[in-house]
Amino acid sequence: MRSTMNQTLKQLSHPEGLTRKGQKRREEIVSVARQRLINSGQDAVVLREIANEIGSSLGNIQYYFRTRWDLVAAVVANDISVGLEDAVGAGAKGSPDEKLKKFCDVVLARWGEDAVIVWSGMWFFRHHYEEVQELMEVSYRLFYEALIEIIGEICPQDSKVVLKRKAMMVTSLLDGASLQPAPHKDLLSNIPGIALTLVKET
Repeated sequence: MRSTMNQTLKQLSHPEGLTRKGQKRREEIVSVARQRLINSGQDAVVLREIANEIGSSLGNIQYYFRTRWDLVAAVVANDISVGLEDAVGAGAKGSPDEKLKKFCDVVLARWGEDAVIVWSGMWFFRHHYEEVQELMEVSYRLFYEALIEIIGEICPQDSKVVLKRKAMMVTSLLDGASLQPAPHKDLLSNIPGIALTLVKET
């Protein structure tokens, strides 16, 4: 299941069938769109303006991305794919307790970067585009499944239903931290331990 959903993100962020030159051009377009989204918000992601910025034509941009949504989806999918891979990679070694803490640490670190702006923008888009809602659902399922694997090592006696509920609670804790206007570093440093306590005591 995770492999199938991860392929969905991969296809959006790095589709097959492009030449090396084509992939490089596509990555350039995504990079410019991401920076515009971060600096000026969703209204700045305008295909014609991006074409002008990189010295290309609108037709060339639309060869890779038919609509603004297609481009925004690629930006978000790339961020999610990279973030999830980083978090899973960090949580691949150590004791089960250490894996969960490392996973949370990486997610929180990304929330302190530009990634949180990209992700939070999706909460707006999801109310206007069905495709955005679907992308978010895929992203959260992947996130839950990664956490369920780790939490399952901590609480092997728990049923799948309970493990998913715990994964959702940890995710809610991490999401909540990202919404704070200026979370104190001490608060963020305590969240992985709070997540572990939440998993063990509920």
